Amino acid sequence: MGPIGAPGEMGQPGHDGLPGIAGPRGERGQQGNQGPPGPPGGTGFMGPSGPTGAPGPSGLRGDRGEMGPAGASGAPGPRGPPGAQGVEGLPGEPGVEGPLGDKGHMGLSGLTGLTGPEGPPGEDGLPGSPGPPGQRGPDGQRGPVGNDGQPGVAGPPGPPGRRGSEGEDGRAGPMGPEGIAGPPGPPGQPMYAHAIASMFGASSYKGNTYQADADVTPEEKPAVDVLKQVEEKVLLLKKKKGDGSKELPSKSCYDFQKHNTEAIQEDKERLRKSGNRVKVHTMKIFIDPNGGDSSDAFHVTCEFRSKVTWTCIYPNNYMQLKRWVEQAPTKHVWFTSLVPGGFEYDANRSQINSIAKVSSIARQTLTVNCDNTVAYYDSDAVARESYRKAIQLRGFRTEQLITAGGRRKKKGTPRYKVESNDDGCMYGKGSAKTTFEIKTKNLGLLPVIDVGFIDGGNEEQRFGFETGEVCFGTDQPEEN
Repeated sequence: MGPIGAPGEMGQPGHDGLPGIAGPRGERGQQGNQGPPGPPGGTGFMGPSGPTGAPGPSGLRGDRGEMGPAGASGAPGPRGPPGAQGVEGLPGEPGVEGPLGDKGHMGLSGLTGLTGPEGPPGEDGLPGSPGPPGQRGPDGQRGPVGNDGQPGVAGPPGPPGRRGSEGEDGRAGPMGPEGIAGPPGPPGQPMYAHAIASMFGASSYKGNTYQADADVTPEEKPAVDVLKQVEEKVLLLKKKKGDGSKELPSKSCYDFQKHNTEAIQEDKERLRKSGNRVKVHTMKIFIDPNGGDSSDAFHVTCEFRSKVTWTCIYPNNYMQLKRWVEQAPTKHVWFTSLVPGGFEYDANRSQINSIAKVSSIARQTLTVNCDNTVAYYDSDAVARESYRKAIQLRGFRTEQLITAGGRRKKKGTPRYKVESNDDGCMYGKGSAKTTFEIKTKNLGLLPVIDVGFIDGGNEEQRFGFETGEVCFGTDQPEEN
């Protein structure tokens, strides 16, 4: 605490105190001579209030009276305005050291210090990662033709070429002349006749099917057992329709839809309850389009649309993005000449032919991945050369070429088209992709079995692709 300050200024005069109490009456003295007028007597008792007189004129201000005794403490008055700043007192003595306070909040960041002197150079760092490829430079001038070199030594024989695609069934030849009737054969056994005839639905035998089993020799018994199994399997297939399983495959997705409406509705209900809302209902089933033994049945995806039921076969074709050729080709290079084995799908050729025969339309997509290459439209070329670098596709059964839709071709030539917003490779710069979609009623064109390209050869040019599902569609019958 600091020292006591100097006295403040004198305050305002207090209110007049109450009149004092009159003293007792004194004894009667002797009558004296009339003296001079005495001082005024004490204040008598307050008389009753007289009527209020008219206000008199203001008198002169009287002299300041002596300070009366301190009156009783009045009620605190209203807080007055703050007084003027007093003179600063002398510093007080140091107080007792208080306890250690709580940790304060982090202060604001200080000002940035001055830049220090430049340090010595550091050691060399590790090499950085390679930068992105630069833009393709202009083609250089063609050099002069060199002299013919000396003939090289004959190289070793090359490996055998890949097996060619299966040919189409030939036309049936003319019926030959009727042969000479053979001699009558021995009497047949009822068990063989019925078993074989039942396979073709032509048996009329009504007796005991295998009444001659007792006469079967040990050598004949295995054949009899096989015939029994065949008959049982044929009868089972006649009674049941395909349910999409491996053991009892359907002919197609349309065939499955026609005979398994309850299973399809149950699958829709299952999806609805799980909260999986899809625009197109799909199911995965087994089909066997060419019939017969179900050992070659394969998995497909069914798309149940309002007007068309699609049967979609999975591909096994993916060509990685790489530099496939070392020099710029003068004509289209086919991938099957670079990669042994060719294109493959989950179904064999016979199965694909069979599903195509019961379909009315087919579709397939192909996605081309490109680095500094053109796949369809060339934005830098003149109008008549805009599609010169477009890829070519080879059809399935006829092996016809499917060319870019933008080029003028003879009537009937198969063509494909690509929407501009799906053609990311049109600029031939950087990494992009182009999506091809082929939709045709020429069912011999799909699936695609080869891809040919012509834009490539430079070090920065890379090319690859992946084929999508090939789908065969069957039109839904119109409701009456």
